[in-house]
Amino acid sequence: HLKADPAVAALVGDRIFPAGRIPEAASLPAITHQRVSTQAERTLQGLARLTQVRVQLTAWAEGPRGYAQSKAIAGAVIASLMGFRGEWGAVPISGINFYGMQDTDPDPDSELVGVDMDFLIWHRGSVP
Repeated sequence: HLKADPAVAALVGDRIFPAGRIPEAASLPAITHQRVSTQAERTLQGLARLTQVRVQLTAWAEGPRGYAQSKAIAGAVIASLMGFRGEWGAVPISGINFYGMQDTDPDPDSELVGVDMDFLIWHRGSVP
């Protein structure tokens, strides 16, 4: 979804990486993503088919304009994901809520800066 969004692609191209890690050979700016938690909803009859996944995305940039760049990327990501409903690959998404944002701890040995964004993604299906 994010790679197809023109506003996000204009800022990071296709540099969106899983597991919260940027490959060494990749250039910046970039986005990383990782699952924080998965919670299945329960009813009196047992597990419901509605699952909540908390995902953290981080917008990374570097240099003198790094903070401004990472904030601009975060804004584009939030605009793209907040309120999304529909198919995401083969997964039916019931809704995405923006949960919060914070700056990453600065690295004193580099000019790398980041902005963490947390989203709650609701989807129908079993817990993976």
